Amino acid sequence: METAYARQRGPSRGTRGILLWGVLLPACAILGSCEAPKKMTDRTEGTGDVAPAAIAPLLHVALQEGFESVLVEVRINGEEVYRREKVLTDIRIGLADAFEIPMPERPVMVQVTMPSVGAMDSLRVDLDGNVYLGVSYLKGTLRFKVSGQPFGYL
Repeated sequence: METAYARQRGPSRGTRGILLWGVLLPACAILGSCEAPKKMTDRTEGTGDVAPAAIAPLLHVALQEGFESVLVEVRINGEEVYRREKVLTDIRIGLADAFEIPMPERPVMVQVTMPSVGAMDSLRVDLDGNVYLGVSYLKGTLRFKVSGQPFGYL
């Protein structure tokens, strides 16, 4: 017996299975588009195009602990890449804001400035693949944490 709740939720698991096996797979077979993607190398064969594996590494910057509604500026190699007013840490997760930027040049100099509190510090970062940079403002000092893995937030 079907209830109003079941009609509202959409097709049941059994119906979804029928859709998958009865409609999608035959369509893949007819269209010939069910192949697994080919493994990417540094260059795609014969085209000379750069494959995604050769794209510049990313610098992920996370503004973490201690930001209390302040202006934060971030410069990379002297160029301003981030500027935001009223940056505020969500104390439940320890994160105020985050961004990422491709970094074709290596190494890079990251400078973080908080003009309203007179804080400024910089760090040289060597990029060997994607780099995760955590920035905190604790006890009047900017602190950096560099990782090869993403930071975890709840």
